[in-house]
Amino acid sequence: VFKTALIVACVCLVLQGYVGAGSQAMLARHQPARLAAVDAYWHTGAPPDLVVFAWPDEASSTNRAAWVWHGARSPWLARDAKGGARGLDQFAGMLPPVALTYWLFRLELLVGLAMALVSWLTWLRVWRRRYDPGALSRRWRKTIVAMTFSGWLACGVALAYAVFGLFPYAVNGTITLREVAGDVGVGTLLAGLAAYLAFYGVLLWGFVRLLRHVARYGVVPVARRRGRA
Repeated sequence: VFKTALIVACVCLVLQGYVGAGSQAMLARHQPARLAAVDAYWHTGAPPDLVVFAWPDEASSTNRAAWVWHGARSPWLARDAKGGARGLDQFAGMLPPVALTYWLFRLELLVGLAMALVSWLTWLRVWRRRYDPGALSRRWRKTIVAMTFSGWLACGVALAYAVFGLFPYAVNGTITLREVAGDVGVGTLLAGLAAYLAFYGVLLWGFVRLLRHVARYGVVPVARRRGRA
């Protein structure tokens, strides 16, 4: 089971990177404002150097504390009819939240890289030892346990990136959120959100308890005395 899970993780994370690159290329055609926000590229015509880390400031249309990789160009920025990169200034009034979109993409990327790093390092440590997890150090096994919910985190961040990157549209390029917004009060929305969080929190707690029990005692019921199998 450990061998199968490890190999599937290693292969699927490579495929995930390939699919992610393809989705960014698709977004460049259909949601160019999102890609300009991801690259924090404000002014059309300026050299589109790769902004590795920064804090995009929408008020001044600049990047604060920017770490720029000069000469490295983003391959996904949308292009105009002349082949030039399209900046955020071409989408005035119809921009997604730039800083949030920028950081959600990088958080998703960092989580994916962490998952890939742990998976491949684990594979390198056990492939010569017949995939025996007992060959791993206690500290590394704790590292793997700490990554248990990294997939959930990656999915949650990807969902947030998809939703907030689409703003201000509900349906890309056609229907805005303002056109479909209701008149429900803030209190009602917060109460509904609290109820959802409480409900799914209980489900998650039960799932973790079940997972811990299966990991400790196995899926076949065994006799337990004083907390021991």
